[in-house]
Amino acid sequence: MKLRNFMYATMIACAFASCSKDEVIEGGQEPAKGEGALTITLNTKATKANDATIKDVCVVLLNADGTTVLRKVQSTGSGDVTFSDLEVGTVVKAAAFANLGTTVLTDDQILGVTPIALSVKDGLYDAEAIPMHGVQANTTTVLAGVENVANVQLVRDLAKVQLTGVTLDMNGSVDGEAYQTDFTAGNVALTLKNVAINSAAQAVTYSGVGTTYTAATAWVGGMKPWTWAKKNVSNTDQLVAYNISSSAESVDQVIGTVGKVDAQAITLDKDFIYYVIPNEVKAQPTILTLNADFKITNGVKNGVAINDQTFNAYYNIEIGAINGDFDTVDGGNAYTSNTGIKANKFYDIKAIVVGNGDGSEGNRPTLVVKMSVKDWDKVSQSSVVK
Repeated sequence: MKLRNFMYATMIACAFASCSKDEVIEGGQEPAKGEGALTITLNTKATKANDATIKDVCVVLLNADGTTVLRKVQSTGSGDVTFSDLEVGTVVKAAAFANLGTTVLTDDQILGVTPIALSVKDGLYDAEAIPMHGVQANTTTVLAGVENVANVQLVRDLAKVQLTGVTLDMNGSVDGEAYQTDFTAGNVALTLKNVAINSAAQAVTYSGVGTTYTAATAWVGGMKPWTWAKKNVSNTDQLVAYNISSSAESVDQVIGTVGKVDAQAITLDKDFIYYVIPNEVKAQPTILTLNADFKITNGVKNGVAINDQTFNAYYNIEIGAINGDFDTVDGGNAYTSNTGIKANKFYDIKAIVVGNGDGSEGNRPTLVVKMSVKDWDKVSQSSVVK
């Protein structure tokens, strides 16, 4: 009897011991040390594949509030980066900086104490090396025995500008109203010779994982400072990559009744693509300049006959200057609130020529602009230029 009672007591004690052990496992033991790993996956928002090339990248592990750099590594290519031997239970946030060179960023640069510089003079206009950076939107708690993954969305620090169309339309209209062309008669031939970016920001800085860029103080363009100016706007330096010549065939149009003579589109002979630094300086807008020969025969402009004359025409378009669907801009218009060149935007520009580019070099005429945002990073801008 005593033996049987002893056996029952032993079984009950074992049962209690077993339950107690299970509760410790389910309730959580002391965090294991050095048993966690975190894989950081880099994603890029791109309009074309070569706009998102990653040649080099500095991947960073921050504490939860982003005030301390825990780990960082310099890598090549766009593959995932894994940090091993992390303390389980640690709450972290990931960040990455791409195409800033192979030198590892300092902690002060990452945390915004020392600004990170962008300069087109350093070659950051190349589609194969667009600077990008981003920070994880949330935080990740490192767990043991699972695949810990943090996603970092990289955003381009430059804007893309592309001229995608040039049309001669001396008889066109917008929303039923005729373009403000000064010609009432004549035969016109338009030959595109050159397309350039002017008054682009030469250099700016930003603070670590922030998205605010400083205002530029120097301006670079495809045309030399002494050959291009628009009122008080000019280049302080020249960048060859911002100047692309054209050999496109000319187009012809007879000036007649509005809507009766079809517009003539130039078949562009190459891609006119440029990468520019963000610029929202109101008095110094970034400009796309078209240079063309505008030949008029048997023409009448503002009641004056013009026959067999060729104008060396310049058409200047302020990129991103319109905040709305449709507007008219005079020759002295500057950026207004919430307009300008913004990072990670693709400015798709179509020019509609309705005049002979009055003035020379940078003195430009009235400009009618139609712009709409197609998606998160593409801005379409149709510009009617005299």
